[in-house]
Amino acid sequence: ALEKFKARPELQFFKAGAAEFKSGETFDYIIMPDVIEHLSDVRAAIKNIASLAGEETIFIISMANPLWEPILWLAEKLKLKMEEGLHYRISLGKLKKILQAEGFQVKEVNYFLHLPIYIPFLSGGINKLFSKIPLLNKLGLLIFIVSRKS
Repeated sequence: ALEKFKARPELQFFKAGAAEFKSGETFDYIIMPDVIEHLSDVRAAIKNIASLAGEETIFIISMANPLWEPILWLAEKLKLKMEEGLHYRISLGKLKKILQAEGFQVKEVNYFLHLPIYIPFLSGGINKLFSKIPLLNKLGLLIFIVSRKS
């Protein structure tokens, strides 16, 4: 981010452990890409993040869909996917409850990447189509949760 936005001095970026980061200020955006499933104490991390969020803060979380856990585990064992270490998968429902308990209102939940391998003429269409069909849309590999401090 620092390299990409070096021409934008008004932007600041911070990198820190979710449960320990302290700054004394609030942030406009807080983004946790593919982190939540690696945290042993999600509630502590979200509680800490809530202390960094102002009234207009947008908090975005992306995570692997827990439905894909057996496939991801098998892909790691077969060396078809990079090993990521220990996971603490959390259901979307439980994550939403934690977010709400810490003062966040979930505004949007989206599922993406229903076919996570590239197949010419097929992958793009399937990913686009499945994301629009009720029930099938919840089978995407990735979940994006957008919330705002309420």
